[in-house]
Formats: sequence, C-alpha cells, structure tokens
Amino acid sequence: MQGPLLCRPCANSYEVNETGKSPRATVARDVQIIVKTGGSEPLGRLTTQLATLLTEVPMQNLLLLSDLEEDIGFYRVHDVLKDIPAEERAAYPAFALYDQQQALKAEGKDTRALNGWELDRYKNLPIKRKLWNAQQYTKKEERKKWFLFIDTDTWVEWDNLFELLGHLDYRDKLYMGSPVWRKPLIEFAHGGSAYVFSYGVLEALNKPDSHNLGTPLYSQYGVNVTDICCGDLAVALALNDRGIGMKGYWPMFNGEIAATSPYGDDHWCEPVISFHHIGESELDDFWKWHKAWKVKTKGLVSTSPRHLRFDANA
Repeated sequence: MQGPLLCRPCANSYEVNETGKSPRATVARDVQIIVKTGGSEPLGRLTTQLATLLTEVPMQNLLLLSDLEEDIGFYRVHDVLKDIPAEERAAYPAFALYDQQQALKAEGKDTRALNGWELDRYKNLPIKRKLWNAQQYTKKEERKKWFLFIDTDTWVEWDNLFELLGHLDYRDKLYMGSPVWRKPLIEFAHGGSAYVFSYGVLEALNKPDSHNLGTPLYSQYGVNVTDICCGDLAVALALNDRGIGMKGYWPMFNGEIAATSPYGDDHWCEPVISFHHIGESELDDFWKWHKAWKVKTKGLVSTSPRHLRFDANA
C-alpha cells in the first residue's frame, strides 16, 4: 500500500471553538506530542498517522523519535540512540541491529525488513532525557507543560485529552496512562495506549543527581533494560527509583480499537482518550468517519461544542 502524500500542516492548526478562546486551546499549546517509531517499522503506519490524526498537531508541538535518522515528507525523524556513548552501547547486544540499520541506510538500502523489537526497549528513556535537555534550552515561558507519548498505531481523541489535562497541575509529578502489571515488578503505563508525563515528573526524573554522563547505564537512568520485557517497564522502574508511581486512567487510555472495545459497567460513560492497534486502512477510515461524526453531533459525546480549527496563537 502506497503511503498518503504528506502535506506540511499549517503552523497554527489544532482545534478550538469559534472565539479562539477555548480552554482546550490554551492547554493544547502546552502539550508536546512524541511519536515513537523505528527504522524497521512499516513506513505506512507513520505516513498514514501523519496524514490523518497528526494533521491537527502544529509542527512545533510534534516530535518524531526513532532509532534511525530520516526525513519523511516535510518531517524530520530524529535518532534518539545516536548520542549513547560507544562504551555503553557495547554493553547492549541489541545494538548490533542498530549498527546494521546504519550500514543499510549508508548503502541506500531498505531497513524495514529488519526486526527491531529488541532494540525498541532502549528508546523510551533516552527520549525522556532528550526532551529534558531540549526544555533547558527553551525560554521558561515557552517550555511545554505536558508530554504525550504515542506509537504509530495509536489514535488520540484530542478534545478529551485536553479536557483531562485542563483539570490537572503540570507542576505535580504525574505519570498517567493505561496500567499494566508485570509480576513481581510494578505497574507501568502501556506505551501503545498512549501515556502522559507532566513537566513535574520529567523534572523529577532528570533531577541533578540522576546519573552523570559516563556512568554505567547512563542513557537508561541506571535501569538494566536488557533484563526486562520492554521500555515501558523501564520508564516505570526509573520513576519508581525516584518515588513516583503511575496513575491509571483506564479505560480512557485504551489498548483496544473502537470495534473491539468492550462495553459494560466498567466502561459506561467513560470518555475515550486513545485507541491502539489501528492499522493503516483502519486509521484512514476512522479518521474520515470521526471528522464527519464530530460535525454531525457537534462533539456531544466528547463534550466539545464544535469541531472547528483552533489557532495555536489564540
């Protein structure tokens, strides 16, 4: 399937009401959207997401982070692993795949046939350090207050996300998502279902004594990621070391697609913030249906007064 044409979105797109003074618009300006992808992932997943769901996100609010540096249309995908010191990388067997990807790219060959799952777990925590470092080079008044992490097969209902964040304090240490339990370890937020960091929790993770460059496992905040299931758990372990646990908001952060989401007493009248495992054609179809539905219902279910464009500078 050929990916959709990627058009650069307007710098001031997002959704607001007709006055341009919606509280959601105010929240939206302060939210950084981080898409985690990989050089071995099917490219169509990212291109479809960029052409549908992410058209509502201004480019200054969007970061595409991967294990391979590349350009996708007008978008730059950044390699979050390239700055890990060579001596640390040598301790991670999965980085043989990283080197293989770099070699294939240098030869102009396709990296998508590789299986990058074992490498994926090493990206989650370096992403947090990259975000923190970027914030320190940003004027205080322009720093983001919230950070939403998604995969390329994640769907987000923006109105409901902003409504939730609008009731919370970004200075609190908030780590929120759909909870997963990994016995005998701890509860962690499932990455594909989307999860949120407040500025307060990003700051706490990166407190001054949180590992110095050159110390063992520096990029992973001291967590031995090689011995655990996944990068999502690594995030929870690093935060747990700093006395921070996750707050579960299931079923608002949802690991299902719309067609398979259960309905019952545990779900009734819960606003949807995310879906997961949405394929390329499903995402395109759902996007079109969703836009038409919002216009038809005037956003009654998501509590949005209207589905209109919003101005990020309003």
